[in-house]
Amino acid sequence: MISVSERRDEEAGHIYLTIRPQHLREGVIKLSTMEVERILDQMGIERGRCLGSQTVCNKPNFPKVYEFVYEIPKPAKKVVKKLDKPAESVTLKKATRRRRTKRIAEE
Repeated sequence: MISVSERRDEEAGHIYLTIRPQHLREGVIKLSTMEVERILDQMGIERGRCLGSQTVCNKPNFPKVYEFVYEIPKPAKKVVKKLDKPAESVTLKKATRRRRTKRIAEE
């Protein structure tokens, strides 16, 4: 359906993907940005956030080569959690019930 070539620019932090749709003999295709990203996921191409995108089509008056620009994905950092205090033992006291009776005022 499409062929993809990849070029990386480490200094700028970009990945350039050149996408060439197959010839019109195979049939007309028109792919949105989301469909292109789904195909790239199926191909196993790792990339970051999309910086430049467009619709890919193989009709005669459309370009034959499309270039997509992505950021280089940054590795995920592991979060180390610190415990504030060690666990302390707690003793519970039995609550005592105090009930006061109402005194009726005698006249």
